[in-house]
Order: sequence, then structure tokens, then C-alpha cells
Amino acid sequence: MKPFRWILALALVGWLATSVFMITTDEQGVLSRFGCVVDDRVPPGIHVKLPWPCDAVTRLKARETKRLGLGVALAGQVTGWTPAPAEVELLSGDKNIVNVELVVQYNIAEPRDYLFGSVAPEDLLKAAAKNALLEVVGRMPVEEVLYEKRVEIQQRVQERLAALAGGYCAGVSINSVNIQRVYPPPEVAAAFNDVVSAKADRFRLSEEAHGYANDIIPKAQGEAYRVERLAEAYRQEKIEVANGAAQRVREVFAKYQTAPADTRNRLYLETLEQCLSKAHKVIVDTSGGQAPAGVSLLGPQ
Repeated sequence: MKPFRWILALALVGWLATSVFMITTDEQGVLSRFGCVVDDRVPPGIHVKLPWPCDAVTRLKARETKRLGLGVALAGQVTGWTPAPAEVELLSGDKNIVNVELVVQYNIAEPRDYLFGSVAPEDLLKAAAKNALLEVVGRMPVEEVLYEKRVEIQQRVQERLAALAGGYCAGVSINSVNIQRVYPPPEVAAAFNDVVSAKADRFRLSEEAHGYANDIIPKAQGEAYRVERLAEAYRQEKIEVANGAAQRVREVFAKYQTAPADTRNRLYLETLEQCLSKAHKVIVDTSGGQAPAGVSLLGPQ
């Protein structure tokens, strides 16, 4: 009977030893009793529980940042094995097909939900990520998806994925969503490259046109301003001349009203002076043939 007692004692000690467990510093424990979670945040250290099979402990790397690849191959964190990626083909808002490679980084935020909220939390998260990506890309034209709004797509997918994960009680916190590559299907890649080249040429020509416009428009505006100023100066000059002439006419008319005969004679003489000052004058002396001193017989004076 002694061997049997020793065996029974060793079995009892081994059974009681199952009540002691340890959680390392990078782990978080979830304690279950008869299948029901009694503590989902067991801290690191040595702890005591009811012996097996009453209590069970599940250890999670809750502080570790996990990665999930969508359309891209990620090496296993333990084995290093890299699976073949499954292409993710999406339909854009203008009915074009594009391939997207996406990497999601997340942490376990709620261990209870992560363990018991779904059968396969990683598969659930991958399906949610694909759903969010389809929803965001399906509302954009292919040019924006391929070349223009990658950062905006990442932000919107992260927000949508976080909302889906919370609704599914996946128990995870989405840290970041990174698009590794967006590319058209190989069958139409050449056509897409032609479109990109055409867009680049259009942008270059547009920039050249804007540069020419920015050069010629200020010159034309300056020339227009100069002509306007010259016209304004000419207008002002003509107005001043006309005002002066009108003022002289008014003065002459006022004098004419006071002394009509004198004014008429003076105007006649002034007009005659102006006309004769520009004429050629010839003086003929019929008496002696000699011209007075200082006067030429013939010639303009």
C-alpha cells in the first residue's frame, strides 16, 4: 500500500501545484472559472487560483503591437514564415479596379472580448479592414486612390475600422493603418501609365501657361496704366487750354461791352500783327533807289 500512497500523495501535490501560476511582465492574464471569466486583467506576478479543472488561465501579449496584413505578406512573429499574400482588388468610385496593400497595427484593449467575443478575432479584424477599405475606396475616383489622397484614405480607413471593431466587440485598439502600395492590375498598368504621363504633361503645360500669364499680365497692366495716365494728362491739358481761351474771350467781351470801337480796332490790329509777322515783306523805294539805313530793298523781314 505504501507505493500507492506515495503515488496518491504525488498526484495530490501535482494537482495542488496547478493552483499556482505566474504572469510575466509583458503578459496579461484572463482567469476563467468553469468557463466563465472572473478576472480579465490579471497583472504580472505570481498568483493563486483554484486547481485544475476549476480555473483556467489564458495569457495574452496585451502590450505587444500586433500587425495584420491585407494584400501584403507579413512574416510570422514566432516562426518567421511568410505566407503568400492574397491580392485585394477594390472597385473605385468610377468603376475602376485597383489593388491595395494594407498593414494594420493594433493592440489588445479588452482581453475578455478578444478571447470570447469571436471565434477568430484576427480573421474578424481582417474582414472588417477589407470592409472599411472597400467603403472608403468605393467613394473616390481612381486618380485620387492611386496618386492624390493616400493619407486621407489611411485616416478614413482607420476611423471606419475602429468603429467596426468596436461594434463587433473585437477587443482591439487600432493604432495605425498604413497603405504600403496601391497599383492597377497588370493587364491595364500600361494604360494607367499613359494616363499618368498625360496628366503630368497637362500639369506642366498648365504651369507654363500660368507662368506666361503671370509674366505678361503685369506688363499689360503697367502699359494700360501708363496710357491711362497719358490720356488723363492730355485731357487735363486740353481742358486747361480751353478754360484759358474761354476766359480770354470773356475778358475781351467784357471790354468790348465798355468800349466797342477801341476793342474792335485793337483786335483788328492784333490780328493783322499776327498775320503779317509770318509773311515775307518787300519794300520798294521809287524815289532814289536807296533803301533807308538798316532796311533791305528785297528779301524777307
